[in-house]
Amino acid sequence: MLIDTSLILILAYAFYQLRLLFINYSQSEYFSVKSANHCYVFGKLLVFWVVISFLSEPLLTMILTYNQESSARYFSISFSSDDIITLFPAMSIMLIGQILKKACQLAEENKQFI
Repeated sequence: MLIDTSLILILAYAFYQLRLLFINYSQSEYFSVKSANHCYVFGKLLVFWVVISFLSEPLLTMILTYNQESSARYFSISFSSDDIITLFPAMSIMLIGQILKKACQLAEENKQFI
């Protein structure tokens, strides 16, 4: 129960970061460090969510079968296409966040020349 709750909390915080990103965008803060950080953290939390969900299944199967006799205990690991489908966009979002940080630095440098 605690493991599933932690997965939900990770996703809730990730979407909170996404909300903060869109709030910054609504205030025309496209190339701000805050926006870039929100984008990067959102992607990082999605990657973290995939990794934790991958690691939670073996832990849950061990916990649920611990009181069984030794021949009935088992260990289960799975990595599905849903994990891959989530992982690639999450890594892309992290990359976009890094690119936005670089764009912020360039925009700041351009302001100094004018």
